[in-house]
Amino acid sequence: MIHPQSPPVNFQFGGFYLDGRRRLLLSRSDGSTVALPTKSIDLLLYLVERAGEVVEKAALIRAVWPNVHVEENSLSQCISALRRALGEDPSDHQFIVTAPGRGYRFIADVQVVAPERPASRKPDTPRGAIRRSGVTVRSLAVLPFKPLSKEDGPASLELGMTDALIMRIGGLRNLIISPLSSVRRYGAPDQDPIAAGKELGVDCVLDGSIQRSGEQVRVSVRLIDVDSGRQLWAARFDQDFSDIFAIQDAIAERAAAALVEELTTDDRHRLRRHPTDNAQAYQLYITGWSGLTRPSCDSLEKALGYLELSVARDPAFALAHACLADCYAVFAVFGGGTPHDIFPKALAAVTRALALDPELAEAHAELGHIRMVYDLDLYAAEKSLLRALEINLHSAMAHHYMGLLLIARGQLDDALVSIRRAQALEPLALNFNANIGMIHYYSRRYEEAVVQLETTLAMDTGFDHARSLLGRAWLRLGQFDRAIREFRSRSSTTIGSAADLPAALALAGRTANATAELERLLDPPKGRYVSAFDVATVYAALGMTADTLDWLERAIDQRAQPINFLGVDPAFDSLRAEPRFERILKRLEGRPT
Repeated sequence: MIHPQSPPVNFQFGGFYLDGRRRLLLSRSDGSTVALPTKSIDLLLYLVERAGEVVEKAALIRAVWPNVHVEENSLSQCISALRRALGEDPSDHQFIVTAPGRGYRFIADVQVVAPERPASRKPDTPRGAIRRSGVTVRSLAVLPFKPLSKEDGPASLELGMTDALIMRIGGLRNLIISPLSSVRRYGAPDQDPIAAGKELGVDCVLDGSIQRSGEQVRVSVRLIDVDSGRQLWAARFDQDFSDIFAIQDAIAERAAAALVEELTTDDRHRLRRHPTDNAQAYQLYITGWSGLTRPSCDSLEKALGYLELSVARDPAFALAHACLADCYAVFAVFGGGTPHDIFPKALAAVTRALALDPELAEAHAELGHIRMVYDLDLYAAEKSLLRALEINLHSAMAHHYMGLLLIARGQLDDALVSIRRAQALEPLALNFNANIGMIHYYSRRYEEAVVQLETTLAMDTGFDHARSLLGRAWLRLGQFDRAIREFRSRSSTTIGSAADLPAALALAGRTANATAELERLLDPPKGRYVSAFDVATVYAALGMTADTLDWLERAIDQRAQPINFLGVDPAFDSLRAEPRFERILKRLEGRPT
């Protein structure tokens, strides 16, 4: 509890009832529970109790995460979760407003009410929760399994075990489970599972270790209640490595039995569902997938190697084919090679995935991505993305790519809603967080872009996609030296990164230096891909209109990204009155023929 010294109080505001005793947010219309992680409820109580006051960030962190070191990003994620739960519009905050540089203020009218339930339905356990062993479980985090020694094999074994259990247990009714992108940061051997659970705001954690000796694998696992620290269940499993899926099946079923009163036949079937029966193919897939979570040309090129091996091991592994397609497509978008050489490989992989599993949401989402960035067909892209969301409304990938499609259409507020939906599903996914900053940048909200991108970099200082976007935001704010420092501190190639430094030099008035950088860009080492969009960006910064338009025409033919976002890119604002520029934009509208 936030205020153990005083009795819990109940509050009413807007269409909501906040039960301080049971720490529940309920709808006043029907008494239904609004699903929120524990820490978000704590945060809401603290703000509501101080309605009208600006509450400093440091005070909120101390109150909600006592005796636990957390970064500001955890606070901002909780605020985002609250705003979504309260139904706030991104541009019109009715409940929580940000005090820039300070903290947050709850602005709705709040009434203290009698401690009673607002509707006739009065469950002892909230709807959307599971109660076992005296513990109400709404949310669970499967922490990365730890190797007991450095000789226990590749990290993909532990990561694969974690991902498999998240996927299987996550199918249980009425249970919110943290995605892999949120929990993987808690993989240190000395990680305190209770501290991790408190940071993640979950009720329980599943924590375990793996020891491998030759072809034998031993897995130890325990289920822990975060609030009390009590161990609810523990077990040890020994198996041949070739039967690693048997261990996953056993752990998933035993953990589920500890969480759910009675497992149905469908539950048991879901817990034993495998995307592949080949353990080596699965480990290769997980290793490749991890390269996509922190994309750069280097990480994506390595990931491609693992994913190609995965589908070679099991040609019927549909999810690996879809992931391979995504990896090829993102590699091309990031400038890893000539788009006309790479995108056909992406299309072949996603076509194979859909042939193997026509109901695979990830494959439909990736097909939509390819239709958008390679075919430049926004209508076909939308059709595929809607199909992905029809299959799985909780596909973060589909929401993310729908957001990018909306950027291409110039619907930036709608795009922000879509990508925030993806972020809600995977709060610590770097790309989603960075691309929220990108939308602020394209919306000319440069200060907000800086805040969002600095928050993303606090999660991972080496994520150069976010650093590129941060440098561009500083550039539009006229902070040329800061922008140049950001660009020079990167270590990898990201979308448009080759243009950043020469464009910044040009806008800073250092024309000779910018021209020298442009000449180097136009004369690359043999075999290196040069993005026509990057060249156009530098010419625009130099004020050379005819050359800019020439290279933008080439960028469309080349499919050089981010050509899809030309209509909202501030780098080309000086050209918007040019008739030829308008004709170029027409080519990008993606209207059906």
